[in-house]
Amino acid sequence: MIISHEDFSFLRSRAIALVIAATLAVTGVLALLPCSVRAAATFVQTASVNIDSGAPSIAKSFPRATTAGNTIVAAISWGDVQNVAVTLTDSQKNTYQRAGTGAWDTSNRQGLVIYYATNIKGGADTITARFGTSICCRYLAIHEYAGVSAFDGASYHVDPVGTTQVDGITSGQIVTTAAGDLIFGAMVDDSPWHSSASLAPGTNFAKRDLFAGFMSEDGAQSVAGGISTTFTSNSADSYLAGVAAFKTTTYTTPPPPSSSPPPSDTTPPSVPTNLSASVVSSSQINLSWTASTDNVGVAGYQVFRNGSQIAATSATSYADTGLSPSTAYSYTVAAYDAAGNVSGHSNVASATTAGTQSSTPISCTVQGNFAYDGGSPITLTAPTVGNLIILGMNNNSGDTVKSVSDNKGNAYQWVGIRGSDPASVEEIWYAANASPGVTTVTINLAQSSYDDVNLYDCSGASAAPFDSAAALNGQSNFSTNNGYSGPSVSASTGGGVIIALSAVELGNVSGVSSPFTFDPQLQNNGWAHFFNVSPGTYTPTWGPITQNSYPGTYSGLTAAFKGAQSSTTAAAISPGGFLSVPENAITVSTIIPVNKRQRVTLVAAARSFFLTGQASARGIPPPAFLSRGTGDPLRMALIR
Repeated sequence: MIISHEDFSFLRSRAIALVIAATLAVTGVLALLPCSVRAAATFVQTASVNIDSGAPSIAKSFPRATTAGNTIVAAISWGDVQNVAVTLTDSQKNTYQRAGTGAWDTSNRQGLVIYYATNIKGGADTITARFGTSICCRYLAIHEYAGVSAFDGASYHVDPVGTTQVDGITSGQIVTTAAGDLIFGAMVDDSPWHSSASLAPGTNFAKRDLFAGFMSEDGAQSVAGGISTTFTSNSADSYLAGVAAFKTTTYTTPPPPSSSPPPSDTTPPSVPTNLSASVVSSSQINLSWTASTDNVGVAGYQVFRNGSQIAATSATSYADTGLSPSTAYSYTVAAYDAAGNVSGHSNVASATTAGTQSSTPISCTVQGNFAYDGGSPITLTAPTVGNLIILGMNNNSGDTVKSVSDNKGNAYQWVGIRGSDPASVEEIWYAANASPGVTTVTINLAQSSYDDVNLYDCSGASAAPFDSAAALNGQSNFSTNNGYSGPSVSASTGGGVIIALSAVELGNVSGVSSPFTFDPQLQNNGWAHFFNVSPGTYTPTWGPITQNSYPGTYSGLTAAFKGAQSSTTAAAISPGGFLSVPENAITVSTIIPVNKRQRVTLVAAARSFFLTGQASARGIPPPAFLSRGTGDPLRMALIR
């Protein structure tokens, strides 16, 4: 049970009175021997805010000053952009940690993550969540608790659309490691069907905050082990829910009577083995290990980073996210069972995150559209100045592009996938590293048909610009003119451009969702673009649709292209190790020499380089050079 702050003093006085009465009613001497147990956490206060308009941050203040030593737990949600970097700060300069990796609901395009700060400084406090980009549908709910000592694990769960009118909502399950944990839960559903009145806390949980399809709750877990938070709703829908567990503080009480039986299981699991750490990006390291064994059963694993526990999981792998670039981290894991027995630590696994990189945004112009009815090839007059030419084409049913060429001899490539339905075929072709000054583009078709073409003339593209593409083929049964969603595509780097095409049978496409910009269209075709994207997944939503009859059929094609990577700060190179960086410019913070040479591989450029210089115990003195083996050295600075 979570005890409210206002009731704590009253319950404490009643407890003291009961102890005194019980002592007077017995004779003899009662010996009190110390024993550590967990005290219940105390809920103090909460506050929340919801803002739908786009902005890069959201903030909320507690109604009263916080108390030094307490803990703040914040639940944050946002919409539209999946891979967004969320950070949390406050006016007291407390340090916040993320509880788990967070989650993303594809159906509602809504994210959820829980943050916490223990042992806070106390005082009037305003908490601010920042998203790194203007973003809509933001929720922030902040909570203060007394009696919390440490984080004990977190999990998240996305539920598909329910099939009944009453939807039982549950978070992902966690395995706690200490009795008496504070269990905090949060859920969000951006559907208009979920009004505040339709949501209620689950059994054994107390409601803390409730507004506009968002709810938080808490409860106490008496015995360590698996647990989830639950909510109820009177409407079936897709939702996103999360749970975080926190250990409570300990105090000393008499031990159980000597006649109490000893614990039935006192054997800890075996030590986990073969722990490995692999770098995924500048902010993520993935861990994996060999499972432990136990005489009764392994309940889960504690994950430690640089000596401090950061998570508990029942799996034999863990993704550590939110890390700093170019930073070394060391990890161990320990296994535990349901009785609370914990093994020794595994071997130490170390890894250094990749460096950060910045992108030069692509700058594109839309050359307009071109319609052609009958005949092949199509000759398109379109002067260009950029280094990337992109052609988006909606062709008549069954027609495809055989080849593309221009008067400058640029090589054109197909993205490898088409969208098609009975009325249209969507294709995207592009020329990378294009010579500027193209005046004529020739498109050779498989047959004579009605074809529409848009040309995008782009500057600042990567040398290898194509990122990814996705298509929808012959989708049917959109039954109103409200529109439909095109295929989703992921941008792996920032600064690029996404081109989206679509078509409907017997109707016209008249618009596209933000952040895409609707381009000129002809007949039943639609084009759109989004320049200077951030890394993440994007889905164009087309409509309204002017349609003669329903249900309708539609198709679509979406493709992402990368901007040039302008700089990279690389991690330290270990003896015999490799440094992987995109494109050209690099800055190396520390290089440890191997004999007289340190090999450096530029992966994206597909070349091998050698760092030349005098090797010594004190390192390679500047200046140093990267040479291609045939001369033409590339100077780079060694920063001490």
